[in-house]
Amino acid sequence: MKRLIIVFLALVILFGMQTGADAHSTKGRMKILLEKDVITVDDMAYYIEPYVHRKKYKGEYEKSKNRFYVKDFIKVEQKDGSADVFFTVLDVKENRNFGDSMAFARNRDGTWSHIDEEGTKIAQVYTYVDKKGYYYKKYVLPGSCAGIVLAGGVLIFFRIRKRSKERS
Repeated sequence: MKRLIIVFLALVILFGMQTGADAHSTKGRMKILLEKDVITVDDMAYYIEPYVHRKKYKGEYEKSKNRFYVKDFIKVEQKDGSADVFFTVLDVKENRNFGDSMAFARNRDGTWSHIDEEGTKIAQVYTYVDKKGYYYKKYVLPGSCAGIVLAGGVLIFFRIRKRSKERS
């Protein structure tokens, strides 16, 4: 009986304590261009994490594939149409951490782009949003507003029509 309890507690600890691996999961989410006025770490994480893992250190280090991961995000410094995101990188091969940052600029159309040190645009920044919330904001809410305006217009039309009949 003691062994059964110990095994059960070990399984609870093993499966109950898992964290972080799917912190920025894309399950049930939709990829869109980032268009927010004020950006947060979570908005940028969907772009930064895979970029650091696959591309950022490709030319600087030999055998960079599957070597670098974003360990944690420190802060976002945003001024006017630019932003700098600071984070800690884990180098798996050398088992060390180091700080780094990436720069972003806001485009005229409201989207964000990743820029290099010289100010050259590298890529447009995307993020992931909840599908239901996206469709609600994109289609249902504007449709509801249009329906309310249409219903108000119909109500005004019938009131005016009724008053004109009463006068005649």
